[in-house]
Amino acid sequence: SDLLLQVQMSVGSGHSGGVVFRADATKDYEYQFRISKDGTYILNKYVVENDKPASKPLLSGSSPAIVKGANQPNLVAILAQGDGVAVYVNKKYLGITNDTTYHQGQIGVYVDSDPSSIVDAAFTKLQVWRL
Repeated sequence: SDLLLQVQMSVGSGHSGGVVFRADATKDYEYQFRISKDGTYILNKYVVENDKPASKPLLSGSSPAIVKGANQPNLVAILAQGDGVAVYVNKKYLGITNDTTYHQGQIGVYVDSDPSSIVDAAFTKLQVWRL
Protein backbone atom coordinates (compact mmCIF):
# COMPACT_ATOMS: atom_id res chain seq x y z
CA SER A 1 0.00 0.00 0.00
CA ASP A 2 1.63 3.29 1.03
CA LEU A 3 5.38 2.87 1.31
CA LEU A 4 8.86 4.22 0.90
CA LEU A 5 11.14 1.71 -0.82
CA GLN A 6 14.81 2.08 -1.61
CA VAL A 7 17.55 -0.23 -2.86
CA GLN A 8 21.19 0.13 -3.88
CA MET A 9 21.67 -1.32 -7.35
CA SER A 10 24.28 -1.64 -10.05
CA VAL A 11 23.80 -3.07 -13.51
CA GLY A 12 26.84 -4.79 -14.99
CA SER A 13 25.35 -5.99 -18.26
CA GLY A 14 21.89 -5.36 -19.54
CA HIS A 15 20.13 -2.08 -20.15
CA SER A 16 18.53 -1.02 -16.88
CA GLY A 17 17.26 -2.04 -13.48
CA GLY A 18 14.87 -0.91 -10.83
CA VAL A 19 11.96 -1.73 -8.57
CA VAL A 20 8.40 -2.93 -8.97
CA PHE A 21 5.70 -2.09 -6.46
CA ARG A 22 1.96 -2.43 -5.93
CA ALA A 23 2.27 -5.51 -8.13
CA ASP A 24 -0.03 -8.50 -8.54
CA ALA A 25 1.57 -11.37 -10.44
CA THR A 26 -1.72 -13.26 -10.76
CA LYS A 27 -3.45 -10.32 -12.47
CA ASP A 28 -0.28 -9.21 -14.30
CA TYR A 29 -0.14 -5.58 -13.15
CA GLU A 30 2.41 -3.35 -11.41
CA TYR A 31 4.17 -0.05 -11.28
CA GLN A 32 7.82 -0.15 -12.28
CA PHE A 33 10.54 2.46 -11.74
CA ARG A 34 13.80 1.87 -13.56
CA ILE A 35 17.00 3.69 -14.37
CA SER A 36 19.27 2.98 -17.31
CA LYS A 37 23.04 2.96 -17.60
CA ASP A 38 22.77 5.98 -19.95
CA GLY A 39 21.33 8.23 -17.20
CA THR A 40 17.65 8.03 -18.13
CA TYR A 41 14.71 6.95 -15.96
CA ILE A 42 11.10 5.92 -16.43
CA LEU A 43 8.12 5.16 -14.21
CA ASN A 44 5.76 2.76 -15.98
CA LYS A 45 2.36 1.34 -15.20
CA TYR A 46 1.83 -2.18 -16.53
CA VAL A 47 -1.69 -3.19 -17.51
CA VAL A 48 -3.35 -5.92 -19.54
CA GLU A 49 -5.06 -4.72 -22.72
CA ASN A 50 -6.72 -7.13 -25.12
CA ASP A 51 -5.25 -10.05 -23.13
CA LYS A 52 -1.68 -8.71 -23.62
CA PRO A 53 0.60 -6.85 -21.19
CA ALA A 54 1.13 -3.19 -22.07
CA SER A 55 3.36 -0.49 -20.65
CA LYS A 56 2.04 3.02 -19.94
CA PRO A 57 4.75 5.64 -19.20
CA LEU A 58 3.80 7.93 -16.30
CA LEU A 59 7.06 9.88 -15.81
CA SER A 60 10.40 9.86 -17.64
CA GLY A 61 13.53 11.88 -18.30
CA SER A 62 17.24 12.01 -17.66
CA SER A 63 19.11 13.21 -14.61
CA PRO A 64 22.70 14.03 -13.64
CA ALA A 65 21.88 12.36 -10.29
CA ILE A 66 22.14 8.95 -12.02
CA VAL A 67 25.70 7.62 -12.06
CA LYS A 68 26.12 6.40 -15.66
CA GLY A 69 27.85 3.27 -16.88
CA ALA A 70 28.24 -0.39 -16.06
CA ASN A 71 28.66 -1.54 -12.46
CA GLN A 72 27.98 1.93 -11.06
CA PRO A 73 26.05 2.00 -7.78
CA ASN A 74 22.82 4.01 -7.66
CA LEU A 75 20.37 4.31 -4.78
CA VAL A 76 16.87 4.02 -6.29
CA ALA A 77 13.80 5.01 -4.26
CA ILE A 78 10.05 5.48 -4.64
CA LEU A 79 7.57 7.09 -2.29
CA ALA A 80 4.05 5.83 -2.98
CA GLN A 81 1.36 7.48 -0.90
CA GLY A 82 -2.28 7.46 -1.94
CA ASP A 83 -2.43 8.30 -5.65
CA GLY A 84 0.98 10.01 -5.64
CA VAL A 85 4.26 8.37 -6.62
CA ALA A 86 7.53 10.29 -6.23
CA VAL A 87 10.82 8.94 -7.60
CA TYR A 88 14.37 9.52 -6.37
CA VAL A 89 17.90 8.49 -7.35
CA ASN A 90 20.86 8.94 -5.02
CA LYS A 91 18.64 10.94 -2.64
CA LYS A 92 17.79 13.46 -5.39
CA TYR A 93 14.14 14.10 -6.21
CA LEU A 94 13.35 13.43 -9.89
CA GLY A 95 9.60 13.97 -10.04
CA ILE A 96 6.11 13.04 -8.96
CA THR A 97 2.98 11.82 -10.70
CA ASN A 98 -0.53 10.82 -9.70
CA ASP A 99 -2.28 7.63 -10.77
CA THR A 100 -5.40 6.05 -9.29
CA THR A 101 -5.05 2.56 -10.78
CA TYR A 102 -3.23 0.42 -8.17
CA HIS A 103 -3.19 0.93 -4.41
CA GLN A 104 -1.53 -2.18 -2.98
CA GLY A 105 0.48 -5.23 -3.93
CA GLN A 106 3.86 -6.87 -3.87
CA ILE A 107 7.33 -5.35 -4.26
CA GLY A 108 10.41 -6.58 -6.07
CA VAL A 109 13.53 -5.74 -8.04
CA TYR A 110 14.27 -6.44 -11.69
CA VAL A 111 16.65 -5.89 -14.62
CA ASP A 112 15.92 -5.30 -18.27
CA SER A 113 17.92 -6.03 -21.40
CA ASP A 114 17.75 -6.52 -25.11
CA PRO A 115 16.50 -10.02 -26.03
CA SER A 116 19.96 -11.29 -27.04
CA SER A 117 21.89 -9.78 -24.11
CA ILE A 118 23.05 -11.37 -20.90
CA VAL A 119 21.86 -9.63 -17.73
CA ASP A 120 23.98 -9.12 -14.64
CA ALA A 121 22.98 -6.86 -11.75
CA ALA A 122 23.36 -6.56 -8.00
CA PHE A 123 20.78 -5.28 -5.51
CA THR A 124 21.73 -4.61 -1.88
CA LYS A 125 20.47 -2.73 1.15
CA LEU A 126 16.78 -3.05 0.26
CA GLN A 127 14.70 -1.11 2.78
CA VAL A 128 10.93 -0.67 2.97
CA TRP A 129 8.95 1.59 5.28
CA ARG A 130 5.19 1.19 5.47
CA LEU A 131 3.49 4.58 5.76
